[in-house]
Amino acid sequence: MLKEVIELNPFNSKYFGWINFCIERMGFKNLIRLDEALSIKREKFSTCYIDYQPEALVKNTSEYFRWGRCGMCSGFFTGNSEYMKKACNLIEDKFIEYAGLGYGHADEQLYSAVYFNNKDIFEHYYGDYQQMITNYVYVYDAPEPPIHNFIRNSYNNKDYVKCFEACEFVWKSYCLDKCDINDEYLSKLYYYYMNCKKRINFTLIY
Repeated sequence: MLKEVIELNPFNSKYFGWINFCIERMGFKNLIRLDEALSIKREKFSTCYIDYQPEALVKNTSEYFRWGRCGMCSGFFTGNSEYMKKACNLIEDKFIEYAGLGYGHADEQLYSAVYFNNKDIFEHYYGDYQQMITNYVYVYDAPEPPIHNFIRNSYNNKDYVKCFEACEFVWKSYCLDKCDINDEYLSKLYYYYMNCKKRINFTLIY
């Protein structure tokens, strides 16, 4: 449907987005922040990264599809016509590939498989399903899930660049008083943030 809308483009739009018809069941707070999210014109394919699935797992197809794993959210995403169309084509191609092999669960499991081969077309923000729109610009609600799920898991799987990116997103939101973080999770965020920074700097130097 998105590809068809991009092709027809009745309003001569440059930017496009997908919003699940059932978005309210994920929490009314998403609707409160919808206008703010839609006012931001992100070029790349932008979606909420909920939980980190390591590349090695994603490429181990039989293990990856043992159950429905949550990675990126497919309930709300945006991008300009070029990136959106490219992402839709890649996701569709990946679906056909997996279906041909006899695998399939949900559209969200296709996202990580596309991402690891096409990182340059993605721009992420971080949260859980209930924050798929709420946290598009800043972490306004529930900063604990991205720390516990994405940041912890990306760090443990040594994706320090992505972990650092998520840490900065949450930290900036906290510093701007967009959200409150209790002492326990603030300590965890600081730990991951500083250790990622050291490891990234070490890699750049050596």
